[in-house]
Amino acid sequence: MGDDGCFTIKLYYNGIMRHNPKQYIGGDVEYFDFVDIDKLGMPDFWGFAEEVGYSVRGSVRYWHKYGKTMDKGRYLEHDNTVLAINKHIPSNYEVEIYLEHLDGRGIVESQAECSGVVNDSESGLGENVQPVEEPVEETVEVAVFSETDEEDSDFYDSEYDFEEDDKLFEVYVDPDIELMGSKDKGKSVLEENEYVTEKMYDRMQNEEGDEDCVDDSDSLDSACGSDDESPGKKYPKFNPRAHSKNPDLELGLVFDSKQQAKFAIQSHCLRRGMMVQFEKNDGSRLRAKCKNKGCVWTVHVSLMQGDHTWQIKTYNPEHSNCYWNYNNKSLRSNWIGKTFVKKFKSNPKLGTSAFRDEICTTLKANVSRSQAYRAKRKALKIMQGNIEDQFSRIRDYCNELKRTDDKATVILKLTEDEEGIRFHRLYICFSACKDGFKAACRPVVGVDGCFLKGQKGGQLLSAVGIDPNNNIFPICFALVEGETKDTWMWFLNLLDGDLGISENQYRWTFMSDKQKGLIPAFESLFPDAENRFCVRHLHTNMKKDGFGGMAVKNALWAAARASRIEEFGRRLEELKAIDELAYSWLVKKPPNQWSRSHFSPFPKCDILLNNMCECFNSFILDAREKPIIPMLETIRTLLMTRLQLNREKAEKWDSAICPKIRTLLIKNMKDAGECIPIRSDEWNFQIVGPFDQYTVNVKEMSCSCRRWELTGIPCRHAISAIWCRNENPEMYVHKYYNVEEYKKCYEKPIMPINGPDLWPKCQLVPPLPPKYDEKADVGRPQKQRRRQPDEPPAPGIQTKLRGVIRKKNKCRLCGTVGHNSKGCKRKRNTVNEQTQTQRSNAGAGHGPTPHSPVNPQTAAVQVATSSASSSGVNQKTTQTKEKLQVRRPSKKGVNIGGTSNRIASVNINQGPTIHTPMLIKGGKNYITLTNLRASSGNQSNSGPNSGNPSLKPPTHPNMVLQPSNVAASQSASKSVSMSGKSASQPAPKYTSQAPPKSASQPSGSSVSKKFWRP
Repeated sequence: MGDDGCFTIKLYYNGIMRHNPKQYIGGDVEYFDFVDIDKLGMPDFWGFAEEVGYSVRGSVRYWHKYGKTMDKGRYLEHDNTVLAINKHIPSNYEVEIYLEHLDGRGIVESQAECSGVVNDSESGLGENVQPVEEPVEETVEVAVFSETDEEDSDFYDSEYDFEEDDKLFEVYVDPDIELMGSKDKGKSVLEENEYVTEKMYDRMQNEEGDEDCVDDSDSLDSACGSDDESPGKKYPKFNPRAHSKNPDLELGLVFDSKQQAKFAIQSHCLRRGMMVQFEKNDGSRLRAKCKNKGCVWTVHVSLMQGDHTWQIKTYNPEHSNCYWNYNNKSLRSNWIGKTFVKKFKSNPKLGTSAFRDEICTTLKANVSRSQAYRAKRKALKIMQGNIEDQFSRIRDYCNELKRTDDKATVILKLTEDEEGIRFHRLYICFSACKDGFKAACRPVVGVDGCFLKGQKGGQLLSAVGIDPNNNIFPICFALVEGETKDTWMWFLNLLDGDLGISENQYRWTFMSDKQKGLIPAFESLFPDAENRFCVRHLHTNMKKDGFGGMAVKNALWAAARASRIEEFGRRLEELKAIDELAYSWLVKKPPNQWSRSHFSPFPKCDILLNNMCECFNSFILDAREKPIIPMLETIRTLLMTRLQLNREKAEKWDSAICPKIRTLLIKNMKDAGECIPIRSDEWNFQIVGPFDQYTVNVKEMSCSCRRWELTGIPCRHAISAIWCRNENPEMYVHKYYNVEEYKKCYEKPIMPINGPDLWPKCQLVPPLPPKYDEKADVGRPQKQRRRQPDEPPAPGIQTKLRGVIRKKNKCRLCGTVGHNSKGCKRKRNTVNEQTQTQRSNAGAGHGPTPHSPVNPQTAAVQVATSSASSSGVNQKTTQTKEKLQVRRPSKKGVNIGGTSNRIASVNINQGPTIHTPMLIKGGKNYITLTNLRASSGNQSNSGPNSGNPSLKPPTHPNMVLQPSNVAASQSASKSVSMSGKSASQPAPKYTSQAPPKSASQPSGSSVSKKFWRP
């Protein structure tokens, strides 16, 4: 079709239609342009016939030619065949339609195809011959007789005029067609004992077979029912699959429900830039109108009588004074989520910004980011299902897993509260995973937990092994409420039942990150098993305790990589020389948990990191954001696919050992060229390297560097000795790394399961969702984990400078990284204590003294300097060594803001310190409430002038304050009242001294004021 969705009908009429073969002879041609297939029906074709001169309805038939010849002509019988034209529109957008006139020649021609008389001897109908009823104006009966009828004794002459019959035969009957059969033997048009109507014959002649095929059993409406003689009124039915994207409303359109009708009306309006308003919306009617004032567009939908379906009863499609509204207020997140749910089925990781752009581009309307986010959440909810529904099907899902894998371990733990039975934990271990691990993997198991990012929270515990190619091999996983001793005990007990760890604990090795509750669980269940801890997490704990820096980190890793105890001791001495406190902290950790020098050689594994669990957590990263059943299905599908891919990959390997192990062996071979083997006997060698010397026993597959024993892969010293024996180093690789072992590991598959509709139904009460974290239901779920201050940002999160770690805030009050002084808890606690103290003092009746400030936050802060003691010792405090600057208020009651604190207002009517300046140190307020409180507590209550209100600093604005000598300062003191308690403090003696005037300065000008001290 063209860009506007229309095409042209090329109509042939006034011609003769022949059917064997099909061809149209003669006639005229008429063109009808701008025909819309969505609005085309059988009444429109009759309108075309009327345009070219036909007046009797039902006197013509319509044929659609969609091939190069008329052999593929289709008879257009009803609206379904008209809609099929859309599939056969040519490139020039001209559809050829042929009109067959049924008067005269057209209907008589069909009599050859549909004769209504047969031989009575064959049909058993007797002497009467029954014609076939056809809805035509004229019919001609044609009788057929056998050759023996001339000799029949019962034959009698008829008064019928045979000459007239011959004339009719020559005029109306095609001579190429024989009545008893066609020219091809065995292909009779009129079958024996069978009446063929003209309509049925045309359907039989259809080469496509579309007209006489059996209707689809999924369709509720049959095209050829038994009651077609008196069909009722057929209304158009709304198809949500075909019409939901951009539906067209019409009078009489039928909907299955009110929700479907409302969604169709919204889609019709919003995709056309209209604002729609629903005036009536109740159990029996639905009325909508255009929100633009003066517009007459309206639609009314109500229940059909005696039925539960809804139908458009009133519809006015005309708009008046309407335009495309780009700020459409009728757009709702519910409708957007339902409309664009397919976007998230194809791309579940579609971001909010990209989704918003997609909405604005498709609908040509402005959508806010928050609205797009809500629509995204609702679309994902539609796609993934309701949380309550997910947990209600968890029993059925477990039964389906057991049906397909009867040897799998599926443990569902439920709890009961006042609301009913509630989901608590779930453990899954497929038989293919546990059998493959026990058959070919090393006895090394990594355990870890990761947070789930769904609405209900929780954690996923996992146990992961290592396959012969040094890849991860997931064993089992469990959904629990958190990492506690109870959950780890429950998980490890089930793992023990699947792997049989308790039978021989000495041969097993566990790698973990020292999670909460995991160490007590290991000590209780597997006290004899070897426990290793991730060195990266060990270094993180060192940094938390204050032992950071690159030198400490390098020394720690050097000690962890040391394969011999002697080398381990040297590395610790290097760390001690760098930081003795870090050395003292590290020696408290058992070395058999983090250093290769103390590892057992039995498991043939020297890993220092818990990378296998980290890889598994990254492997299921997308699944952790989904509800429980989609999450479990995603993990199961990933494992099932991974096992199959590894089986296929192993079939292509032509080496005896796995590819990654071969790569490590080749790397050791390159380093072996620097070693010189010295043979002692048939099996023992002395290997001299550039900086070291070791011994190798080829028979026992051991080297004094211990790397061969720890890994099972010959080290460079062992390879040098093996070459000296003229042997291949691959022969001395441990059997754990053979390709045959790898195939055993992935031999068994994880079987597929059916969809939710085919799961076996459990008759027990479905459980309720868990209550892991009540805060998880509020706000947006957290997607990113909290990283350490010195940890690099996550991939995809760009800093201001690429490759540069962003500087973290550091609080100047407590020195902690991650917040500033405004959000410091220490500051808030201090303010709360002061507020409580002031309230208690106010209740006790302590008021301000006449010569002391009422409130330190609202009064100007007095200058307090400490002098030397009476003994004459001139000891200056740290406070007096700082350079002070003065910042004065220029107006009464002005706000003074500093970089750290803020004085709300200056009350000049309280206390004697009217013109006392506020001190600033380094751009920050020097005197704060904390300092004043501390200074008031340290003041002495004794002194010659203690409590004397007459001794106070001068208050003249042109007077410079100068502290006198130390001896004179002992004769005066100032009383300071803080937090309702009076405390005296020796104050320096101030003298009045007029500032000198320069010669150039006029007598009336202001004098600059400075606060200074000797």
